[in-house]
Amino acid sequence: MNVPGWGSWSVVPLLWLLLLAAGGWYASVLRRMDRDDQRVSVGGAIAFYSGLLIILIALASPLNTIADNWLLLAAMMQHTLIADIAPPLFVLGIAPIVSSVVLPDGVRRHFAAGTVPARVWAVATRPFVAVPVWSVVLLSVSIPAVFDYTVQHPVVHAATHLALFSTGFVMWWAIINPLHDVGTDLGM
Repeated sequence: MNVPGWGSWSVVPLLWLLLLAAGGWYASVLRRMDRDDQRVSVGGAIAFYSGLLIILIALASPLNTIADNWLLLAAMMQHTLIADIAPPLFVLGIAPIVSSVVLPDGVRRHFAAGTVPARVWAVATRPFVAVPVWSVVLLSVSIPAVFDYTVQHPVVHAATHLALFSTGFVMWWAIINPLHDVGTDLGM
């Protein structure tokens, strides 16, 4: 059995491209905030880029191969990184941006208070909605038959990771911003 070492990272072009695009987008937003004399949160930037690093470790490091092929424990570690560690880091990094004025007018109008996306977000981020949805997703992907199926089907596996991250992000948004004080002008 040839178990990968820490020197063998996966090169999944779409993952690397998305992570680089997210990092570039965040840097451009921070530059715009600085140019507009808005307070740039160094802690938020560290949190956001740490979240990108956690996603990279979870999905491109040898942990991914070990999780898919050998150890259930590695898969559960991976799911913890995706659903519990990275999302709050992204929330801490994105929350200051949402409350800033650097977002394009079209985005601000789309998420303005009273719009459908704003109302959906308001319901989704209620703790009595976000926590149970996150729990159901996390528990359901931990069922052995479901886990085995997802590992054998790459598209379903990727969708599982997306569901873990998305529900984790919404749940952590509800926990970190319980009064919805960030982005109230956007309806978020």
